[in-house]
Amino acid sequence: MTGPLHGEVLVGTASWTDPEFVKAGWYPPDVKADADARLRYYAERFPMVEVNSTFYAIPRPETCAAWAERTPPGFRFHVKAHQVVSGHPSDPSRLPPALREMPFTPDARGRIRRPSRTLRDAAIDALLEAVGPLGPKLGAVLVQLPPFVTSKPETRRELDRILERIAPARAAVEFRHRSWAAPGEREAAEELLARHGAAWVCVDAPRIDVASAMPPLVAVTSDALAYLRLHGRNGETWTKGRSVAERFDWVYSEAEMGEWLDPVLDMAERAQEVAVVFNNNARDYALRNAQQFRELIAARTAGRRRAAASPTVTLPELSANPALFAALAALFGLAVGSFLNVVIHRLPKMMERDWHAQCAELRGEAPAPQARYNLATPRSACPACGHRITALENVPVVSYLWLRGKCSACGARIGVRYPVVEALTAALTGYAAWRFGFGWQACGAMVFIWCMIALTFIDVDTQLLPDAITLPLLWAGLLLNLRGTFVELPTAVIGAVAGYLILWSVYWAFRLATGKEGMGFGDFKLLAAIGAWLGWKMLPLVILASSLVGALVGGALMVLARRGRDVPIPFGPYLAGAGLIALFWGPALLDRYLATLL
Repeated sequence: MTGPLHGEVLVGTASWTDPEFVKAGWYPPDVKADADARLRYYAERFPMVEVNSTFYAIPRPETCAAWAERTPPGFRFHVKAHQVVSGHPSDPSRLPPALREMPFTPDARGRIRRPSRTLRDAAIDALLEAVGPLGPKLGAVLVQLPPFVTSKPETRRELDRILERIAPARAAVEFRHRSWAAPGEREAAEELLARHGAAWVCVDAPRIDVASAMPPLVAVTSDALAYLRLHGRNGETWTKGRSVAERFDWVYSEAEMGEWLDPVLDMAERAQEVAVVFNNNARDYALRNAQQFRELIAARTAGRRRAAASPTVTLPELSANPALFAALAALFGLAVGSFLNVVIHRLPKMMERDWHAQCAELRGEAPAPQARYNLATPRSACPACGHRITALENVPVVSYLWLRGKCSACGARIGVRYPVVEALTAALTGYAAWRFGFGWQACGAMVFIWCMIALTFIDVDTQLLPDAITLPLLWAGLLLNLRGTFVELPTAVIGAVAGYLILWSVYWAFRLATGKEGMGFGDFKLLAAIGAWLGWKMLPLVILASSLVGALVGGALMVLARRGRDVPIPFGPYLAGAGLIALFWGPALLDRYLATLL
């Protein structure tokens, strides 16, 4: 699991020309009608594509040469073998003229049912000649066997001959009948592919008991290439769908894609390159899932590399026992919550002191002498009687319960907020540890949570969001995403910029319309920090959730507490709460929302 990573993981989709992609609006209006522009647009966003059109017709070499010209260096084309090669029924009229008269056994509709070896070999030769101009951008010739082709000696012999004919081009084979995964049959197929250096195509398909749904096996039979195709998990349409879009009508959740992260990285330890192809080509599902998987695999890869470079960072006991890690994290969260109470209380007072000192300096006056005051000095004391809080009286939550919420010296009430902050911090810290697992992602999530809690209560008390928290939080998010801990760096940078500018624009629009300030600049910085951590895709969710809850709470205060419209309501707590929702459940919520729209 933590071995050195040497293979490159390339993620893409099965086709860039699928009509579903165009209908879904993934391509911009000025691109979707231009075939050249579509490929360029796709290649700017993904490093690899599977060519589906070659399954139906063999292209001209000039077409493939144009594909190579429109894509950047290092781009990869995996090309589907023609139907005649893989054994699917095929219309003879779609073959090159020179191949149409070659012998074959027709079916009742006049289609090619069983091609002669002469025809099959000629189709392979024509395909290889056509894709030759792709040069180093040619990945593998994908032989996708029909679901009715079962594992038996004669089919293995013919597959052996096909792979030999395709050589020296690289090949990949997708088996689509469960007999190929049966004990003994699988080993025979793996040995056959390994002998030719061909890749076994692993698949993700519906988990249903039908012969055409292959189990989620992980196999690497080539040192050069490992291959994974994800078809979606729609069991209802798998055998009944009339079109590709119907059969593969599925949006993968983050959890479902997460099941393949470690297997893919294990494949990358055994092969120089791993192709991950999303074939759930309904609407733009494949494109969205492919981009999400790229982000997820980047984050998991970064974690593995850090673990390999610094083994002491990962404690085996915590990594292998999520419950233990979550429990220890929750205990640590109690201590952090106690410190956050200090931050919430003292940081605004420290800021006020600094402002008074700056004002005195501007007036040319000597600042008034003040006792030292920061997060560490003086020791915490009862505000009513000045009693110094002892260590035993400062145990998070436990001391409050033991003292029954009163000062041990004077009996003054201790605010219930103190144990609330401590318990909330412990609960969210423990949940982050359980959800993200031991590693940098969990550590980053904890820091994000602690900052959100501190900012929430400071804003409630003072309607301030201190730069001392929001700005370091923003830069920390960008630094953490240098290696894709939560999102890729470009997504984080755009999130930071967009987060600031969105609320900045709202601020100025409201001010120009009403002459009043609708929010503070700290809100801009807080949303920018959330964008830096979670990426721009989470901003609509954060803005919608915070605005909705803020409007409901504000309306309730106006009605129930008779609060006037001119009384400001802090917006920071709603942004912070929405940021935590996006941290834990954002991708899943976004996927479900988009699915309802589409």
